[in-house]
Amino acid sequence: MKYCYMCKARKPLNDFGSNKSKIDKKAAECKLCAAARTKAYKKANADKVREKDKIYREANKDKIKHYRDSMSKEKKEERAYKAKKARQADKENFNAKQRAKYAKDPEKYRKLAKKWIANNPNKAKEIAKQSRERNNTPEKLAIRAERCKKWIKNNPEKRKVACDKYKSSEAYIKKIIPVDNPTDEILYMYKAHLILQRELRRINNGNSKAVS
Repeated sequence: MKYCYMCKARKPLNDFGSNKSKIDKKAAECKLCAAARTKAYKKANADKVREKDKIYREANKDKIKHYRDSMSKEKKEERAYKAKKARQADKENFNAKQRAKYAKDPEKYRKLAKKWIANNPNKAKEIAKQSRERNNTPEKLAIRAERCKKWIKNNPEKRKVACDKYKSSEAYIKKIIPVDNPTDEILYMYKAHLILQRELRRINNGNSKAVS
């Protein structure tokens, strides 16, 4: 048994971390108190800790990669489970931090997402399927429809640009072409036709506004 000077309790030696400088080779505070102290310090010095961690990661990329690669499957699953549990325990704060990180450099995170999807196509499909099942309830669909109406009302120009972009896409053209497996030449002709139609509409709209 050993006395913890933090919580003033006597606990088994297994409840204490290692410290080679001590006579009994055990830390003076128990693991729970040490974890609480570390957590409080990190919270009070978040920016300092984050910068220190960043410098360490940059200086020890190979070491970190080797450690991750050498981890057993059980250890990886355990770490993933703990991380998931921590996210769920503070979901709002975690989501706010993720949104702030994304807003700083959205292009970086788009590229990372595309890379991950390319490397994990089956897992990406499964996640997308689960997301659709979770979000396609009548209540959530009604909320999304209301948001969509509000956005269209407040952003008519952006909506027009988005529609034009979609109508010039290969997916839309394939949808409207009355031919199975159209060749590249047919796709090109339809695309050129749609672009010409759009430009003519713009010219006509400009002339009508000038007349009025």
